[in-house]
Amino acid sequence: MTTRTLWPGVVLGSLMIGGIGTAVAEGDSGFYMEADMGSGRYPKRLSIDGAAPLLTRGPTKQNDFAWAFAAGYHFNSYLAAELGFADLGAVTTKLVDASGATTNRGQVRVAARGKSLSLLAHLPSGNWDPYFKAGLMQAVVSRRVDGQAVLLDEKEIQGFNYAQQHESLKAVLGIGVRYAFTDQWAINAAVDYYPGLAKDSFTNGVGDVISPRVGFAYRF
Repeated sequence: MTTRTLWPGVVLGSLMIGGIGTAVAEGDSGFYMEADMGSGRYPKRLSIDGAAPLLTRGPTKQNDFAWAFAAGYHFNSYLAAELGFADLGAVTTKLVDASGATTNRGQVRVAARGKSLSLLAHLPSGNWDPYFKAGLMQAVVSRRVDGQAVLLDEKEIQGFNYAQQHESLKAVLGIGVRYAFTDQWAINAAVDYYPGLAKDSFTNGVGDVISPRVGFAYRF
């Protein structure tokens, strides 16, 4: 029997025991850990400053794989504090020659990651535990430009590349819900929002990043 065949039964069985009162959300204070994976969605308009003058903006890949890990402490059923780390992947914009010359090409890549400290407000009901998160991230945002081009006053192909990185304190907001299927284990689904995370000179003034993720939480 395949995992896909078993999954609906597992979910249905978990829902049927939802009223028994074994939910993590209804437990006492204590520590927990959580691991999630999903995607990071970046703004489309990356700055292409620093690229060769003959190159212009090409296709942009806005979504990338993202993952996160957190350790937290429940003060009670309704309030928790959490230390976390998130790697939000990267956004990549191709650089192309408007004239169609294949010798002139490159790409711009912006990536973000960082550690965070957040407070979580919970509203548990049975085995369900919806929550809202607000905190700060020590964000590390990097930008790399690579490519090659034939300059106007040269005949040979010239390669170019440069990288820059900066750290700053950014806000992180999120909503999510956990469903406890044992006394310790819960499924987690959440969306985190990072306003202005990749802004500055990297994205022409637009830098909000959104990251939907799913994973598991374990309460000690």
